[in-house]
Amino acid sequence: MTIFHFITIEEWSKAQLDSLYTPHSLETDGFIHCCTSDQLDGMAKRLSNAGNNLLLEIDEDLVEPQVIYEDLYGLNQLFPHIYGALNLNSIRHIHQVE
Repeated sequence: MTIFHFITIEEWSKAQLDSLYTPHSLETDGFIHCCTSDQLDGMAKRLSNAGNNLLLEIDEDLVEPQVIYEDLYGLNQLFPHIYGALNLNSIRHIHQVE
């Protein structure tokens, strides 16, 4: 299955240098926030400064940390959360967000 994650251009540059993606949400929430294709529009509408963002298309089968689908915020939707640093070889495509 394919899951998605919005990332800033600066965060992506750092991830490439580190060979892992370790966003601040790992420290604050314990996981990386992701969404499914059905949830993309809603998540994109929440972005401020869309021109500075990229969309990572991630092959869930290649993600090394555990991926758990859960509704932690009472939205009546299960969102995929990655519980650890994202290995970059799981990223299938990177889209520019307009």
